[in-house]
Amino acid sequence: MYWLSYGGGVNSTALAILLVRGILPEYSIFRIVFADTGNERPETYFYINEYFQPWLEKHNRHLEIVRPKETVLERWERLRLTGSRMFRSCTEHAKIKPINDYVNKNGGGESLIGIDASESHRAPDAIRPLVDLDIDRKGCLDIISMEGLPNPGKSGCWCCPF
Repeated sequence: MYWLSYGGGVNSTALAILLVRGILPEYSIFRIVFADTGNERPETYFYINEYFQPWLEKHNRHLEIVRPKETVLERWERLRLTGSRMFRSCTEHAKIKPINDYVNKNGGGESLIGIDASESHRAPDAIRPLVDLDIDRKGCLDIISMEGLPNPGKSGCWCCPF
C-alpha cells in the first residue's frame, strides 16, 4: 500500500492526478492523506474544498485528513517560541508525525512525496515519482491544467518562515 502525502500545492496535486489516472501503475494501490496543520493558507483550504476533493470524488477517491494534537500556532504559544528556518520541528510535529501515526494505524505502507525534479536534492531516501519521471514544477502545472483544474498555488502554513 502506498500513501500520497498530499500537501495541497502544485506538486502533490500533480502527483495525485497521475496516480488517480493510473499513469503510475507501480503505485496502483494507494490512498491520499492530508495533514491539516490548522494553520494552512486560506487559499489552500479553498482549493482543497472547492476543487480537489470534488475532483477526487468524481474519480471515486477520498482525501483522508489527519490533524496534529495542537496547531502550529498553539504549539508555538505553549512552547513560547516561533518557527525557525534552522529547525523544521513544525513539519515533523504537524505533518510527518500525524501522517505516520495514521498510516501505521491503517495497515502501514510507504509514503509517496510530491517533490518535483527541480528539487531532487530534497528527501533523497523518499519515494519521489515526479523526480523519477523528471517532471519539474512547470510539468506539474501542465498536468494540473490538462486535467482542467486551476493552479493550487503555494501550500504551507500562513505563518511559516519558509
